Amino acid sequence: MYAPDLRGHGGSSWTPGSYRLWDYAGDVIGVLEAIVDIPAAIAGHSLGGEVAIIVAAERPDLVRAAIPIDAPLSAGETRRTVEPDRKRLVLMRSLHSLSGDDVVAAMRELPILDRETGRTVPAHELTDDSHVFAEDAEAVLRNDPAMLDAVIEFDEMHAGYEAARILPRVKSPVLLLLADPDVQSAVSDEHASLALALLQDGRMVRLPKTTHGLVWEEPDAVVAAIEDFLDSI
Repeated sequence: MYAPDLRGHGGSSWTPGSYRLWDYAGDVIGVLEAIVDIPAAIAGHSLGGEVAIIVAAERPDLVRAAIPIDAPLSAGETRRTVEPDRKRLVLMRSLHSLSGDDVVAAMRELPILDRETGRTVPAHELTDDSHVFAEDAEAVLRNDPAMLDAVIEFDEMHAGYEAARILPRVKSPVLLLLADPDVQSAVSDEHASLALALLQDGRMVRLPKTTHGLVWEEPDAVVAAIEDFLDSI
């Protein structure tokens, strides 16, 4: 199993001005070509899922299965997801102008959806564990602020990302592993149905009572769904 950091994220290099979805996909294709010697099952959450589906479309010879996890499958669906989260993204971008305890304090105030109540609340209302906020702050500061700029500015990053253009070109089986639309999901039922109609071999699993953060909320259920899917192909 390989878990590369995308450009501008984690330990990978910063590349200001080059945060288009196809830039990320090109990097993943390079990893598959250089390191993985058989067609791979590729999975990614959110942005990672968008990249996974592009890789599967662009290089079907490198992909035996694709698992986009609550990832929008068109620019329009991505915009629907990003717009309500814009305030949070702008606040995350501003963390790079802070230092020390101010970053941790700002992390405590980041808005987050409480899946129990459906309300958006400051993060500290869901947990008051100082270690969590310190770790989250460190993770955010390792990301290139220009990467967040690309997400916020949106259009250039997502140019050409359209379901009708991409999904019919995916030859491998695809599992749409999705959150609960009645709580918070990046993929509506309507768009999921469209995606399944466009894919040559598409399947869908929704995890009930989960938000877009399902990989943290229900990790065991996410792994089980992926294992069941891979066992079936």
